[in-house]
Amino acid sequence: MTIQLTLASQSHALLQLVREFAQGLECEVDDLTAPRTDLRVRLPAEAGADLLLHLLSYVALSAVKLGVDAREPQYRVWFREPKAAAAVTLAFNISAIDFGEPSETAARTSP
Repeated sequence: MTIQLTLASQSHALLQLVREFAQGLECEVDDLTAPRTDLRVRLPAEAGADLLLHLLSYVALSAVKLGVDAREPQYRVWFREPKAAAAVTLAFNISAIDFGEPSETAARTSP
């Protein structure tokens, strides 16, 4: 599966942290606009949804650490199955972050 994340933020510090983190995960990273407000991350071909969730979590937690409203970064996730005729694009932002204990329901559904 091909997965690509585009992150839009006015925080250059957030974009830089995400750039470095994504490169550490062996993702390809491109700046899309000047001045930099969009960052495109292409996940390795063998990557799965767990790597994408890890990256999204890092973005949200970094935004909180930098004092950026977690709802400010805008995300677009594009993915396509091999040989598929169409791709799917999801556009969203993070509405809330909860640093509390995992809920009992989440703990039961974890692998």
